[in-house]
Amino acid sequence: MDNKFKAISSNVGELGRDNLVSFLASSDSSNVHKIIEIFDIAKGEVIREIEANTIIQNKAELYLTNITGMYDKVKAIPEKGYIARVPFEPSAKVNNKWLNFDGINSMDQMFIIFPENGEAYLLVLDEKFRPLFYNFESDTSELMDLINTI
Repeated sequence: MDNKFKAISSNVGELGRDNLVSFLASSDSSNVHKIIEIFDIAKGEVIREIEANTIIQNKAELYLTNITGMYDKVKAIPEKGYIARVPFEPSAKVNNKWLNFDGINSMDQMFIIFPENGEAYLLVLDEKFRPLFYNFESDTSELMDLINTI
């Protein structure tokens, strides 16, 4: 088991969902910078792959800019909903006090969690592959429309 998988597994381990941990840790794929993946949490599998494009990447970068604080729910991953992995090529420069405080100044990818009920929030892996969850202020309906129509 590589260090990335161990770090994510120990921090998201209460989920008991190996497929989810594998999804979050699978960024070593050669397609990581080319494919946006949509993971169905209840099914435990990727249900959609979309070729990465600047429109979706720019929306995701806007969410990073609009982080308002740490996500403070005890259970960080919902039972039902979706997680979108959005890659950045080139790496996205990060200019947000919350991320910068956690030592994150650029990133290759981020995750947007869309719970079945409630507002979307972000999952970012730090340099030690520890998951960090953040709230943000931005409308996600346009991003959802883009994902659903591509």
